[in-house]
Amino acid sequence: MSDLPAIEGTFPDPGELPVVDWVSKHLIDVDHGYQRPEDAARAEKIARAFSWSKFGAVVLVPKGDRYAIIDGQHRAAAAKLHPLVDHLPAVIMPSVQGTVAEAASFIGLNAERKAVSGLELHHARLAAGDEDAQTLADVVRRAGARIPKNPGDHKPGDTIAVAALQALIGRHGAMRTREYLEILVKAECCPVQANQLKAVECLMSDPEFRGQVDGEDLTSVVKTMGATAEHEAKRFGATHCVPFWKGLASTWFQKCRKRRPAAGPASVRMEATSPQKREGSHSATVAAAPQRFRTVVPNALPVQRNVTSAVMGDPPAGRSALDHKRSA
Repeated sequence: MSDLPAIEGTFPDPGELPVVDWVSKHLIDVDHGYQRPEDAARAEKIARAFSWSKFGAVVLVPKGDRYAIIDGQHRAAAAKLHPLVDHLPAVIMPSVQGTVAEAASFIGLNAERKAVSGLELHHARLAAGDEDAQTLADVVRRAGARIPKNPGDHKPGDTIAVAALQALIGRHGAMRTREYLEILVKAECCPVQANQLKAVECLMSDPEFRGQVDGEDLTSVVKTMGATAEHEAKRFGATHCVPFWKGLASTWFQKCRKRRPAAGPASVRMEATSPQKREGSHSATVAAAPQRFRTVVPNALPVQRNVTSAVMGDPPAGRSALDHKRSA
């Protein structure tokens, strides 16, 4: 049973029935008067992975003894490259006559077509047993999150940032990606967005910020600031000419408690001190005097960071960071 509601009223005559048939690939032409330019790389990619289970039917209109293709131009081009493919399954529209009618049919087939979203592709790949999709699903589950099937059905901790998460896994691996996502899930973001993931990645892995922010403290800041952080990030981005996610990272960073950087090997300097010498005293006496040493350890306090310079770079003396950015 369909979930679509019943509709009333009159319906137009659908016209002459199309014909379903197999057509030689050598009889199919492309009218570039209304068709998009052919992408040779795309056609080759389809040919290299050619499979009837992924092909479908092309849509053709009769043109004398040959046919003009209305839909499926790149699939047809891929078939022409494949040495084992001779005929294509086709839906032939005999009622479409002339270039104007062909162009109108092309518009009707393509303008009202709903593109498949990244969210829908993820769930389809998951059902098909795709390993990358399964890895992503495992990362999301272990972070306590969920990828909803309906993009409008959001709960706190849900995410539809499928492409951003896949990119994170590629850069940092599954475990690190789960840690970054978990920060935003615990902050009850609804939904977890790509810009938020990029901001967390920046704070936790970028050399400018890495090691200075605790994950639990960042969760608390994200949850407390809520939408206020987005407003400040937009203002910061407009002022400093940086992407929104960088403004968001800077906004959160300013509110987080900063960790003291771990002290490296202390460069210990040994300074010799001797009893106070009077001018004119004998060198032998000085040489024989017992020496005392004190250890001098460099100041281990953290250097105060300039958040703006971390994003914009240090400007020359007397110039603002924004002027420096614009003149670069």
